[in-house]
Amino acid sequence: MTSWTLYWITRLDAVGWLLIGAVVLSIGAACVNGFLWGEEFDPKSGDSRRYFKRVRKFSALALLLSLTNTMIPSTKEMAAIIVLPKIANSATVKELGDATVELAKQWLESLKPKKEESK
Repeated sequence: MTSWTLYWITRLDAVGWLLIGAVVLSIGAACVNGFLWGEEFDPKSGDSRRYFKRVRKFSALALLLSLTNTMIPSTKEMAAIIVLPKIANSATVKELGDATVELAKQWLESLKPKKEESK
């Protein structure tokens, strides 16, 4: 793993917050355009398409940014994605697991009550 990869893993949370901010700004812009449309709209002129298109564009941008943000893992999630498979597939960990199981078996055997021979 390169230092560049590690840097971007640590920046994932900041990217997520940046996208959340962009979503809020897009929704705000859509609301402002909707308000302006309500103030300036003249039913006689039929000029509502221009404002409606802006509101749709900002709403679509907010939706796109929200979906993008849901696909970006947090720093902790990305660390787990990278580290857990390496730990699970490690030969050292597998050997340690086998040794631990063998030790547990021996310990359980030592806890069993000893049978006395009655003969």
